[in-house]
Amino acid sequence: MRMLPQLAALALLEACTSLGGAGFRRPDVEFRSAEVRVADLEGATVMCRFRVSNPNPTDLSVARVTWQLAVRGQRLAEGSLPEGVHLPANGSAEIAVPARVQFNDLGGLWSLALSREEIPYELRGTAGVDSPVGVVDLPFKHSGTLPVR
Repeated sequence: MRMLPQLAALALLEACTSLGGAGFRRPDVEFRSAEVRVADLEGATVMCRFRVSNPNPTDLSVARVTWQLAVRGQRLAEGSLPEGVHLPANGSAEIAVPARVQFNDLGGLWSLALSREEIPYELRGTAGVDSPVGVVDLPFKHSGTLPVR
């Protein structure tokens, strides 16, 4: 579960990058904390908190973000920000990203982590970006590896 905050930050970064264009600079995401909010027999909801800084000269407004994380094709976590994120021009905002983890989905991850130095993952979702014609959903997808420590 230590990598969950890193991946939630990556989801937010990928959503913000979907806003890209000429001269667009990628927002900076700094992890602040993570805490289990709700746990039941099936899983847990982890609240990950971040500070997001917008280095661009214009405000960025993301109406909603939904994401899913898979490791070797198996869903590990999912989350959404239905209330959206507003990032002021050359400013920052504190945000909370909820992530739902199913305990059944963790079984294979432990053995994978013990047998490798890196864990491959795929993150995909959509970012609903405010525009003059309404909210436009932009898909994003990112894959990579995380070191096992």
